[in-house]
This record gives sequence, structure tokens and C-alpha cells, in this order.
Amino acid sequence: PFHASFPDFITDTTHCSRKEFPALVPSECHEMLALKCLQCMNGSLKYNICGALEESTVSRRDATNLPDSRGKVPEELKYSCLYWVSHLAEVPTPTAELVEALRKFLYEHLLHWIECLSILGELQTGITSLQNATPILSVSDLPESSEIAH
Repeated sequence: PFHASFPDFITDTTHCSRKEFPALVPSECHEMLALKCLQCMNGSLKYNICGALEESTVSRRDATNLPDSRGKVPEELKYSCLYWVSHLAEVPTPTAELVEALRKFLYEHLLHWIECLSILGELQTGITSLQNATPILSVSDLPESSEIAH
């Protein structure tokens, strides 16, 4: 699966045309992965995710003495936090389900995501992700909540 030609092989209809192994459609795969990443983050992200903070606020001086919590973040959450935007960027027209998951993430878990990235030492990735997501997240690209069928 790591060979450079493997993605070409599994997306080529001339090689993968049988019923038991049809060719994959990259945009559909990215949409599924973006949705799964958002669902993982929506289900797992929360304030003080690793329980490192004893009080609701920690001064900047105290924050340097917090225990290393990187190992407490599950691998699927790490992947989701780091790569959801790269999958979302490959989706030409998001489905209502994807839009709803994205809205929930943005309204309920954006700060939790930043906290998690901080724990992982990946804040720069978060900045880059938000910059890359800006065109995707523009109001004109996503339907209003009232337009989303439940």
C-alpha cells in the first residue's frame, strides 16, 4: 500500500473493474475520511482532554509545569486533528451530513481542537489547517443550517 503506484492502481477503472474490487473514487474516500475525522473529534474533544489541569484556569507560569500528556491522546484523535482539513479540501461538494459535522466541530469543539494540538506540539499545523480551510469554510460554500436535511 505504500508503493507510489498503489493509489493509481486502486483508482484506475481498467485495473479495478471487477464487482468484488471496484475502483475507488478519491473524492468519495476523502469525504468519508473527513466525516470520520470530524465525528471522531466531535465525540472525543473536550476541555482539559487529558485531565492535566486541576483548576479551570492555569496561569501562564504554571502551564510550563504541566505533565507531558501527548501519550494520552488516542492515535485516531491525533490523526483526525492533524488531517481532517486535507481530506475536506478534496471534497468538491460536501454532503449535508459532512456540513453538519463540520458545523458542530466549529461551534462546539474548535477551542478543544486547539488545546489538543497544543498538547501534541502541533499548533503550527493548526494554523496551516485553518489557513487551508478558509476557502472551504466560507459562508458561500456551505449551506445554511436550515437548508440541511436531517
